[in-house]
Amino acid sequence: MGVVMPGSRVEHMTHLACREISKLHCDDFVIIWRGANDINGNESNTGLRHIRKFALRNEHKNVIAVTTPHKYDLQDSSFLNKETRVYNRKLHQLLKDRHHVNIIDMNLTRHEFT
Repeated sequence: MGVVMPGSRVEHMTHLACREISKLHCDDFVIIWRGANDINGNESNTGLRHIRKFALRNEHKNVIAVTTPHKYDLQDSSFLNKETRVYNRKLHQLLKDRHHVNIIDMNLTRHEFT
């Protein structure tokens, strides 16, 4: 099953996922992949809190968190790209102690995977 929610906030996504996750088996995965909608200072911290809370509530499920991709249509020095880098760094820090959570970094180049 897949749910795509363009334009939604992390809070809404994790709330919906919590309702649906009870139907999952031990070999299923929940993927949390969000865009740049909540990346803006305090809103970014709110989104990170919801993802952390979701991970803590669902310790017996497989969770994959995907970093927010770099906006290549903007300059590297743009506010949004700077905030995205900060957000992704915080995401790694908040989830590093959760062994059931894997993080996929969308900003790695192919070279960095090998």
